[in-house]
Amino acid sequence: MSFLINKCTKCIVSTTIQFKRFRGKINIQRPRAPHYERARVLRFVQPIYINEKKNAPIIDLCTKPLEAEHKKEVDYNPLEIIFAKECLNWFNHSKMIIFFHKNAFNKEETFEATVKLRKENMYLIEYGKKIVTKALQGSKYEPVLKIYNSHNLMIFSPDVNVSKMLKVMKKYPQLIMLAGIVDDRFLSHSEVLSYAKLPNLQTMQSNLANVLNMAALSLTNNLTLHQSNLVSSLEQYVKIKSSEQTDNTEKSSTENKSVTQETTQDIVNNVEDKKE
Repeated sequence: MSFLINKCTKCIVSTTIQFKRFRGKINIQRPRAPHYERARVLRFVQPIYINEKKNAPIIDLCTKPLEAEHKKEVDYNPLEIIFAKECLNWFNHSKMIIFFHKNAFNKEETFEATVKLRKENMYLIEYGKKIVTKALQGSKYEPVLKIYNSHNLMIFSPDVNVSKMLKVMKKYPQLIMLAGIVDDRFLSHSEVLSYAKLPNLQTMQSNLANVLNMAALSLTNNLTLHQSNLVSSLEQYVKIKSSEQTDNTEKSSTENKSVTQETTQDIVNNVEDKKE
């Protein structure tokens, strides 16, 4: 009974809060000024930056020497130095180096291209601009830095086989060939394509050797022309003489045979006459 009385007499009130803004929208571009105390705190914690150009002469302000000196002072950590030595080692021990500009190229495609190139004894490697700058500064490959403005891809190979490289990289249009170094000679994009159309180096060397030998052979033939003509004429003369001698011997032998036959016939006739 008491349970029913309590349930009927006591009313349960649900406490819900509803927020309502009575002002307009907040202006983000021109916000309202903060409270005075808050403004004091914000002004107190505001950082103070030293102006390095405050007392600099006007010529330094025009040429910007401070930014230039800051860019020149580049710190390299030990790992970057190791990578730079490795990069320079690749440049020094590779006969063919091809540079590619890298567009959207994910890791799966990179791995697939690396495997295909590795089968042809080629290595697809990527270095950052900072590491390549550290590796090539002061070396004979320093002009390469002019085309190396981002994380470009490079192909290193101890063998010169440009045609196979182009055949493999034809399947990856995301990589755009920029230039290359073949046999210690810097080649542009068009020069690399024309180099791929050339025949093998051994074939070219054999053709050059044949051309050089042709001049020597023609010179020796011209020098020995009269001697060879004299020898051939003498050989013909000897052959003619030998043929004449054989003809004479054959004639003499036939004459001797005829004489012997006649003498034998005379002897036989004489013997028969005596018998009669």
